[in-house]
Amino acid sequence: MNPTKEEATAMLVSADLDNDGFISFNEFLAIMKEKYVTIDIERERLKAAFEVLDRNKDGFISKGELLYALSFNNHMTTEDIAEVMKAFEEWDLNHDGKLNYSGNSFFQE
Repeated sequence: MNPTKEEATAMLVSADLDNDGFISFNEFLAIMKEKYVTIDIERERLKAAFEVLDRNKDGFISKGELLYALSFNNHMTTEDIAEVMKAFEEWDLNHDGKLNYSGNSFFQE
């Protein structure tokens, strides 16, 4: 959940069922059950990894950015890197040399 200040205030007011100015544990539980949003942890991890690889923060991962990240992995062979780069080519749906977080099917829900 990432509410605005106004949304958070409204949530707190609605959660304070006995109007004592405080949120009891039971009131807190009630509002969390109502407002809880399931988070796809794997999707969030993938998104965070994408953001790390996107060094220039332009919303894309270029071949250069990917190769730069792979260069720090001492356990990858030349063949491993070639396999990753081949996958990059397959994921680059519009063949512009960049991966876009929202434009690739492996990121879609």
